[in-house]
Amino acid sequence: RSAAEALKTRTIEAEAARRGIDHKGPPGTDAGRIAKESMASRLAGAEQARGDLVRDIVAAAKVYQGGGTEVFGDHLADKLRTAADAALARLFPRFGEADHRAWEAAMKRARDGNEQALKLVGWEGPNEGHPVAREVLANIGAGRRGNELRKLFKASPYGWPQDAVDTVLISLHTFGTLRATQNGAPVAPGQLEQARISGTDFAPERVRLSVKDRIQIRTLFHRAGVALRPGEEEAKAGAFLDGLRALARDAGGEAPLPPFPSTTALDDLSRLVGSEQLAGILKAQAELEKQLDTWRARGELAKARIAKWQVLERLLRHAGTLAVAQQGLPEVEAIRAGRSLLDETDRVTPLLQKLAVGLRAAVTEEAQAYAKAHQAGTAAVAADSAWQALPAPERDGILARVQLAPPREPALRTAQELLAELDRESLAAPAAATAAVPE
Repeated sequence: RSAAEALKTRTIEAEAARRGIDHKGPPGTDAGRIAKESMASRLAGAEQARGDLVRDIVAAAKVYQGGGTEVFGDHLADKLRTAADAALARLFPRFGEADHRAWEAAMKRARDGNEQALKLVGWEGPNEGHPVAREVLANIGAGRRGNELRKLFKASPYGWPQDAVDTVLISLHTFGTLRATQNGAPVAPGQLEQARISGTDFAPERVRLSVKDRIQIRTLFHRAGVALRPGEEEAKAGAFLDGLRALARDAGGEAPLPPFPSTTALDDLSRLVGSEQLAGILKAQAELEKQLDTWRARGELAKARIAKWQVLERLLRHAGTLAVAQQGLPEVEAIRAGRSLLDETDRVTPLLQKLAVGLRAAVTEEAQAYAKAHQAGTAAVAADSAWQALPAPERDGILARVQLAPPREPALRTAQELLAELDRESLAAPAAATAAVPE
């Protein structure tokens, strides 16, 4: 400080001598201005010197990690960055296993039922084989809540992002590795929202299905007419079993149909839930495929033959005591008693054809008899002088009142036309009309 003051005094005196002025004047005089300018110059120099000194000190600073290991670098910032990275690596040594920027996109794919959702984060194997998934399954035990799992994997030694943990939980749940419940109620696959993971309870499924297993199940469901996307197997299992029951109902019935097929095995599968139910369906796949094909074929056959059987029964009622009806009755009763309508041999069609032929002949015969009687009767009336004396309108009115209708050719080409004719006018009606013509 003394040297600085002496330097200041000498500087002022030298400057004053150079200018030829009094350097000891009061502030505001030339001497005062010279002193002020000199101090400002010295301050700027001192500040520069201070800055240089600080930069030299900082540049020469050493950075040590815990344990005394020095970190080297060209600049302090480089040293600090290197040390911080090393410290984080020591605190979170497993961070790299979940280090990826595409977890959010992978989560969306998992919720949409994409079995390869984790490909977006560079994983090519099965979902449960990803390092994050392995740790989740290893730490979930018999069951654990979502917020506990998040807290666990955010801390050391993991430091994993929440999206990574949530994506794996959603994927494992969607594809049957984990069960999820909220307030005691199961969450259907594909319905787990990220916002509700914190309060969701997770537990491992007792039965785990591979991707190949699920593809087999989806193929079976599609074969039964159940539309579904990957990840919807559990949700659609009920629809698949209900569809099989519907086929069973169509494949049997009251006589003459065979009894309904047994659906006990389907009822047993319906009592299972989740992956256990899917595993049961997969185990019974061969039998279910056989039932699916058999019951569907029998249902289609039943639909065709029951329609013919109903026509046969109606024609039998119209045939009454005709010989053709009496001949066919024993065989009809045998089909009913034996419930053999769906036998490989079609016994209904020949009976139906034979009965239709007999009824057509009977209806045609009665129609021809009426036409002949009508022709004779109208000829006899026309020859009567009193009838001839009546005006034409009055003659037509009399014929209408006594229902002496002209003959009509019946339509009998098909069994349905024959039935329509008999429903309109019974087989006995033409005979009665024929007998009434002379009157």
